[in-house]
Amino acid sequence: MGDGLRFSYVELALIDYFVTKIEEDSDFYSGEPL
Repeated sequence: MGDGLRFSYVELALIDYFVTKIEEDSDFYSGEPL
């Protein structure tokens, strides 16, 4: 169960990173509400 939690934290970190990157990239982010 601890492993699953650790994986969840990694996933959340990756999602947060990608969201920030997409938001910074206006060309890739069309501006549509997520």
